[in-house]
Amino acid sequence: MYSNVLLFLFLLVPNHAIYVSVLELNHDSEKLESFLSVKVFIDDFQDVIRSFNSDYVQASNEKFVEANMTGISGYFEEHLTFKVNGKLEKMEFVSSVLVGDVYFLNFKIQSSSAWEKLEVKADYFIEIFPDQSNILTIKYGGEKYLARLTKSKPSYFIEF
Repeated sequence: MYSNVLLFLFLLVPNHAIYVSVLELNHDSEKLESFLSVKVFIDDFQDVIRSFNSDYVQASNEKFVEANMTGISGYFEEHLTFKVNGKLEKMEFVSSVLVGDVYFLNFKIQSSSAWEKLEVKADYFIEIFPDQSNILTIKYGGEKYLARLTKSKPSYFIEF
């Protein structure tokens, strides 16, 4: 009887997926360069790139990033931006690593000046998954800063 009640309650509760990614930004103030790792789930990532890219190429998980590099670069150029002291900085794709059901997408950002102010906009995946949360960690000058970016708050501002 108890198991039937649990089954009934389970069927009443809507099945809700969690949409989250993790960004880790490490800044080297001596070299004025930063390395960014973006951790995304394979299925969410492939759904977004398929929707965004008219030249989408169906490929195995191992070859997906390489086969869709142009669409992926264009997508992140639009949906993941960094402004240092008010100037938009360019991200350069470095590599991707597939671990289980997750991609780690790695980027390099070369700054033109020392960081005084930083603005990170991370509104990727939100157009497909409105409940998406992008968890940002910034490591700068021995300090660690955390932020949760969402559809209603897609940007994070900080002064150093």
